[in-house]
Amino acid sequence: MGTVMVGTCADQVEFRGDINGSIHVPFTDQCETGVLLMCSDATVIHAQLKSPSPSELLWSFEVLKHGSLLSHIEGPDCIDNDDQRYMHSERIVFSDGLRWAYCGYLWAPVDGPTRLPVIET
Repeated sequence: MGTVMVGTCADQVEFRGDINGSIHVPFTDQCETGVLLMCSDATVIHAQLKSPSPSELLWSFEVLKHGSLLSHIEGPDCIDNDDQRYMHSERIVFSDGLRWAYCGYLWAPVDGPTRLPVIET
């Protein structure tokens, strides 16, 4: 079947296919640098929401490590027009077999944080 990963709104990335689900990315100061997505095939992706203009939002995906199932990147395509802003997203396409994906967005230096960021839900 394969899996497609796409940003669907300003705070969410969805996976459709072999794995189905979404990652809610809260908009806080900690997320301005984006999030890391790690997949079962060893793919590592930096996902970042950008605003190329006041009327546009763009989910941009940078492949940091190309895993065995990563097929290609498509887009960006316009996926929505909410709140007078156009939402665009690139699409990451995986071949059959992806088993899981994890998201990381709380950043701390290796030598330990001086204080942990708080994310309110």
